[in-house]
Amino acid sequence: MSPSVRGAVSDRRRTLRRPHRPPPPGASRERLLGVKETSPIQRPPGPPVVLLDANMLFLVVEEHFPLQGELDRLLPAAQVRVPESVRGEITRLAERGRSAARAALELSGRYPIAATGLQGDDALEALARETGAWTVTADRRLRERLESIGAGVLFPRGRHHLSRSPRSPPLP
Repeated sequence: MSPSVRGAVSDRRRTLRRPHRPPPPGASRERLLGVKETSPIQRPPGPPVVLLDANMLFLVVEEHFPLQGELDRLLPAAQVRVPESVRGEITRLAERGRSAARAALELSGRYPIAATGLQGDDALEALARETGAWTVTADRRLRERLESIGAGVLFPRGRHHLSRSPRSPPLP
């Protein structure tokens, strides 16, 4: 590369770099990032409520994950519930012939159903917001989404343990 071309490239790089500017005074996170600030989730007194995501039910069935033992260890006397959207998702998979789905559907039948009019991750987020429930999931995106609203999240770590997400509130 000739010296004249080298100089042109470095000049171009200098013009493409933008200097770091601090946010203007009084700028809120909501205005800058388009993220709405939410109040922390209020947890009602009494035993904690735990919501199960479909992937955790499949983990119990396919990998023999000791879910109930881990819940008893971390959240004794927790009231475990399965959102109706999760139950519907597993039912649809069972109808398509997925063998583990039948066992997961049977497992989900052991727990009371949490009513919600939403589907998928939206249902789990809404229930966590409304009830202050902890959510057990292996889905990283859902975990991050729930952490961002201040919900409690438990996730599988290794083959036999649940861990509290670092940004989740302390365990009761």
